[in-house]
Amino acid sequence: MPSNLESFCRRAVGQLRSVTEASFQVGYPKMKLQSPIPLAHNATVSFARHFHVEALRGGMNRLLLRALPTESDATRVEVLFQYVQHLHIPMRFDGLEIADTTLADSEQPEFNALLRGFPECRIFRLISRGQRAGEVVATACSFGEDSAMTGASSMFPMM
Repeated sequence: MPSNLESFCRRAVGQLRSVTEASFQVGYPKMKLQSPIPLAHNATVSFARHFHVEALRGGMNRLLLRALPTESDATRVEVLFQYVQHLHIPMRFDGLEIADTTLADSEQPEFNALLRGFPECRIFRLISRGQRAGEVVATACSFGEDSAMTGASSMFPMM
């Protein structure tokens, strides 16, 4: 017969599992208290939230976009680009779609030479309000949602 502590732990684990399940947009699971998820190659993810550039840090050339909690969306969403080599974006986004367009855009003159110099990079097209907002050329893009409040540290290490 399980002890009270064992029973409590089993209930807590079951509740945690149920919190981390459900649906997100564009084929990704809904992230309720979910750890960051890397954007798959040739994939797209969309968010119906207001984002802003939270941080751009040298060293590992990291770019952090953030949607803060609001009355209608109590969670925070963060998007991290790592080893950014090219950046052409606004400071704010009204809705955000991120698409890995490396295959489609790699032969474009503005990206061809850059990708030859940094072959590990991918091209991420950013769309806001249905319009092309810009591009980020980086090695990786990850995103996540959590319950952290405004002013809390990033869910991504070293940000």
